Amino acid sequence: MHHSITYERHFYAISTIRDTCWAIVHCNIGLRVTNTRNPRTTQFLRRMLVWSLQEYEWVVNPSSDPKISRPASEHRMDLRSVDGLLGVVTLGNLLEFLSYLDSHYHTGNMPQAEQAEADCTRLAFTRFKGLFCASQHLIVGTRKADPMTELFDLSTLRFAVTLVKYKEKKAALNNSFTPLQLKQCITKHISEFHPRLLPRFEHDVQSCSVDLPYLRSFDWIGPKFTIAEGPYPATTEKGRRTDISSFGPDLGVRTRKRCDSPGKPHL
Repeated sequence: MHHSITYERHFYAISTIRDTCWAIVHCNIGLRVTNTRNPRTTQFLRRMLVWSLQEYEWVVNPSSDPKISRPASEHRMDLRSVDGLLGVVTLGNLLEFLSYLDSHYHTGNMPQAEQAEADCTRLAFTRFKGLFCASQHLIVGTRKADPMTELFDLSTLRFAVTLVKYKEKKAALNNSFTPLQLKQCITKHISEFHPRLLPRFEHDVQSCSVDLPYLRSFDWIGPKFTIAEGPYPATTEKGRRTDISSFGPDLGVRTRKRCDSPGKPHL
């Protein structure tokens, strides 16, 4: 398999990292395939993410000194490519919310060290978003686009809503935590770390699934974009940064086909 790592009994491929993320969601919310927790594999996914983020920082700022040893390039996602960027965004979103898909979190038995590492990974992902926005912007069609609002915020919102909606649909398959518990945890998380997304999150969670086209696929559905050098201007014509609430639920078109396989269920 191209660009892959085998760790214990788990197989990770950079080229299919988005599929891996959705399989993890499916196994934690939908039909579980194992009763065994694998904190070491989650730890490895966090390190894969941090490796890629620190490599990007080293590329855009050669004077920075990576704090960890650098693995071979084939085991890092290339954040200067569209596929690599979407892979990092998907993995970053998964790891940001993954604790809430673990029954140990809801029973208060999540090891402190594991939660601390999850928090550090979230901070590294947040730092990367700021660094990317300061170095590059997106081109959507013929216009320049703000990566923060049109990729990072939008993907976080969609991911969070999808988790809540999917848990509501699959509640009978896994009773280790309830849909209400998950919704409350994610709402609190959004309120604390992404407060600007809260109104749109609450709106979409209350909306019917048929009114949210992005629920048809776990993957990025658009808008299609390319990556360009240089930061996006921080203000719009009205003198303020564009807010995510100005975008409709069906922004853009899908970049990958809808998949009905067990590993990537749709709503």
